[in-house]
This record gives sequence, C-alpha cells and structure tokens, in this order.
Amino acid sequence: MLTAATSGWTILGALGAGIGGIGAAVGGIAAWRAASASRATSRDAMEALGLAIAPVLNGDAGIEPLQDGSDTGRWHARIFNVSPQYATTKLRFEATFNDGVTIKDELERLGPGETWTVQLRTISMPPGGPISEEAGRNAFLRYSDEREILRYQVEFGFLSAPRPDGSTRTSVSMVPVSSAIRI
Repeated sequence: MLTAATSGWTILGALGAGIGGIGAAVGGIAAWRAASASRATSRDAMEALGLAIAPVLNGDAGIEPLQDGSDTGRWHARIFNVSPQYATTKLRFEATFNDGVTIKDELERLGPGETWTVQLRTISMPPGGPISEEAGRNAFLRYSDEREILRYQVEFGFLSAPRPDGSTRTSVSMVPVSSAIRI
C-alpha cells in the first residue's frame, strides 16, 4: 500500500512538473514577445525623436570675384541651417561637374542659423563662365540630426538657360531639386 501511495504521489508530482514546464514555456514566449514589443517601441520612440529634432537646411551657390585684377572668381556653395533651434551634424557635400571633376567637403557640425561655405572652383566671371565643361551637373548634401539618430539627403541642381542660337547658357546658381529625404 505504501508503494502504491508513493507511486501515485510520484505520478502526481511528475504531472505537476510537466504542467509547470508548460507554464514556464508559455511565460518565456510571453516574455520574448514583450521584449520584442519593447524593442519596437524603443525604435519607434528614437525615430520620433529624430524627426522632432530634424534640422532644416537650404543651399545656394554664387561667385565672388578675385581681387587680383583678373576676370576670374571663386565659385562657392553655401549651406544654411535655417532651423531656429536644432543643429545638424556629419555634413557631407559633393558636387559633380560636366568635365568629371568632383568636389567633396565635410563639416562636423552646423548650428542653428549658421552658414557653411564650400569652395567649388575658380572660374571666369559671368557671362564668360562657367563654360559648359565647367558647369555643375548636380550636388548632394547628406547630414544627420544633432543626436545622429536619422540621416538625410538633399539633391541640388545647377541652373542653365537656353540661348537664342540653341546652345545652353550655364550658370553658377544652384537650387534644391528635392526636399530632404531619409537615407
């Protein structure tokens, strides 16, 4: 009789342990799902913060005559942080020209209301320059918000105008052709 009672308790104990194991497995799955949801929530919160502190940048280009008596000038691009309170970091500007020349420059931080000037090249002053080979093809500005949560890109185009003879008059002007996109 004692043997039968011990066997019954052993079976009952084994059943309890089995049910406890199933409960632990269900609890583990629930904990995994909660952790996954927490990671997704954290990722969503970081993205929302990045969007909230996104800087607003704009740019243009121009030319300043050299003060050496020649008819040449320094062609430059200017990047403006028009955000009233948010800095931008890890700025990278890249301009490509019709003759294959590529100009690249980087800046670590551009504060609110600040301007960054990138020297493009030395050319003849308009209307003689830039000649079509020197004309700008496109430019890209890549940057991050001040906490480096999100990264953005703006594409710029260089302006040109048709001439009555069918040729194209190049310009030193540069305008954004896209709004800031996340990259």
